[in-house]
Amino acid sequence: MPEHWREKKNRTYLIWEFGKAPDVVIEIVSNRQGNELGSKLRDYARMGVSYYVVFDPLQLLGATQLRAF
Repeated sequence: MPEHWREKKNRTYLIWEFGKAPDVVIEIVSNRQGNELGSKLRDYARMGVSYYVVFDPLQLLGATQLRAF
């Protein structure tokens, strides 16, 4: 784990610095197309992320506000 990881300049998660994929990724859906339920879901699974959570407060992706994979 990098030193001073809580500092703003270190808020990007780099797998090669931490030595593993993150345990959890949380996406918050905005009004821009982000493909949260398509390519991002597949990419995070391929990277080895254990849990992928999509929070859709405005229900732009459907009736469900919170999805966990």
